[in-house]
Amino acid sequence: MNRISLEDFILFNQQLASMVRIDLPIPESLEKISVAMRRRRIGRILGEVVRDIKDGWSFSQAIARQQDYFPPLYLSMIKAGEEIGNLARVLHQFIAHFQEVASLRKKVMNTLLYPAITLTISLLVLIFILTHTVPSFTAIFDSFGAELPLPTRVVILVAGFIKNNIWIIAGIGIILLTIISILSKTRQGRFMLDWIKLKIPMVGKLLRDHSLFYFCRTLGDLLTAGVPIVEALELTKGVLKNKVIESALINLQEEVIEGSTVSQPLEKSSVFPAMLIWMMKVGEKRGDLDQVLLEVGEFYHQQVISRASLITKLIEPALMLFLGIIIGAIVVAMYMPIFKMSVILGG
Repeated sequence: MNRISLEDFILFNQQLASMVRIDLPIPESLEKISVAMRRRRIGRILGEVVRDIKDGWSFSQAIARQQDYFPPLYLSMIKAGEEIGNLARVLHQFIAHFQEVASLRKKVMNTLLYPAITLTISLLVLIFILTHTVPSFTAIFDSFGAELPLPTRVVILVAGFIKNNIWIIAGIGIILLTIISILSKTRQGRFMLDWIKLKIPMVGKLLRDHSLFYFCRTLGDLLTAGVPIVEALELTKGVLKNKVIESALINLQEEVIEGSTVSQPLEKSSVFPAMLIWMMKVGEKRGDLDQVLLEVGEFYHQQVISRASLITKLIEPALMLFLGIIIGAIVVAMYMPIFKMSVILGG
């Protein structure tokens, strides 16, 4: 969405759903909400929607005229709700969908962000030790005039290399980040980067399950709302953040247009688990694919929560252990000559 806060968007839909449920006219409901929220951007946007409805546009058409502020998924569900004559249910369904998706996205982002920040801080601490602390020891060792132990020589060599080439190393890092940024702006580049993400131990499974939750929940909600399958697949494809899974959905959509079932083309893809495909087949045979997708979506929702908790529990001690071992090894290596000299002087 463009410049509408998440809180305002959810509040607006909650109020509208409640008013529509008790059969209040939509124009009057929107007018009351827009007045109540007049000091916020969404209030002014809803005022324009009310004027369009009074000019003869339907609610879905008036909302579509403000498409820069509302996601395509929302516009399609509103249109479907009007067509089936149950806008209140569709609004409540979308609110639940939107809140659950936003909550899970936040949890995944926090899970991935914490290790990234911790690792970055650890590397900065390590670089500081190698470029500032180790050189002070080097000056002391030079005054000894004795041969240093191998571990000490290795640490001094690494510290010297990093200190003397710090700007080159930083430049290489910037170049790599620039290349990744450029790749992420192309379709093939995004596909390659997303494929790599899915192969990362632990994190890859978390991202895959998160995308499968998106797929099941979004497609299930759209079908429940009465959106046609081809349009539902197009919208579902648009909300997925992983180009590997999105590519599989493009092939799926093409085959569905040609008359295929939803589950059959998925068997050709290595992205979708066999259990998901089998349950979708069952749903198609029984005629309740939408409900099956929602049930499987709930399963992947729990999987994401479990994997996120596991990663959080394992990453923190693993990073602390890694940093402790590295710093401990550096400290031991730098004190070895001092211990050796103490033994010689003591003898």
